[in-house]
This record gives sequence, C-alpha cells and structure tokens, in this order.
Amino acid sequence: MGRNLGEGNGLVRTCGLILALSTLGLTAAGCSMSFPLPPLMADVETTGSITPALAPLGPGSTNADWDAARPALEDALDPAHEGKTASWRNPASGLSGHFVAEGEAFVQDDRLCRKYRAEVATEGTSRAMTGTACRVGAGPWAVREARAEAQG
Repeated sequence: MGRNLGEGNGLVRTCGLILALSTLGLTAAGCSMSFPLPPLMADVETTGSITPALAPLGPGSTNADWDAARPALEDALDPAHEGKTASWRNPASGLSGHFVAEGEAFVQDDRLCRKYRAEVATEGTSRAMTGTACRVGAGPWAVREARAEAQG
C-alpha cells in the first residue's frame, strides 16, 4: 500500500536543519573575514616620537666629519681634562674645529650631562656652536643638543 507522507519527515527535517545551520555558519563566518584596505591617508603622518637626526657639527658636516670630531669631544668633556680645549680635523673634507667643556656636569633624565662650546671651521669660514652632551655611567658621550650661536 502507499506510504504515508509523514513517515520520511524525520530525515527531511534533519537534512533541512543541517543545511540551514551550515548556511548560517558560512554567512556568519563571512563577517569575520578581513580584506586589506588601502591607507585612508596619502601621506605618512609624522609624530613627535621619532626625532630627526641631529647634526652635531652643524649643516654641511658629514658622518666622516663627526667620526673625526667625536674623540675630541670625548676628551674635552672628560672631567680629568677640565678646561682643556680638544682639537680635531678631517683632512678629507677640510673641516676642523675644537671643543671645550663649559661649567660643571649635571644630571638630566638619569644621565650625566655637560654643556660645551665648539668652533667648526672650513676654508676661511668658521661658526661657533654650543651644545649639551650626556652619557650613562662611563659610556660614550652623546650629543643631545647642538646649535649655532647667533652671529653679531
């Protein structure tokens, strides 16, 4: 005799439930997918967290000039050489100069610091500079501030 329409409903309901839950799961998973987006701003934003490189000898000086001058700065700032003028020269560029410590050492941001005066010269021109260098413990001195003195 004929089958009753209600006999196979359990299997149909189970398959329908699995299909509905699978569709719902795939749809929900699509919400968690991400795609790379192009930047919203064309230019890179500059913040104060990265400071520009300091030119300890002023504009126009090179890394080679600084390599020649650094030992003289170390010498001038050494407390054992109080008041000594320490000279330097880079024969390759013609730049030369000298450093002398100014005043007593002081503590700033847990570093030992000293102010200094410098003279930087090249082919008939010279510029006077002042700056501050600091170090941690017995480590090397690092220039924290350098600026040309006003002419006049």
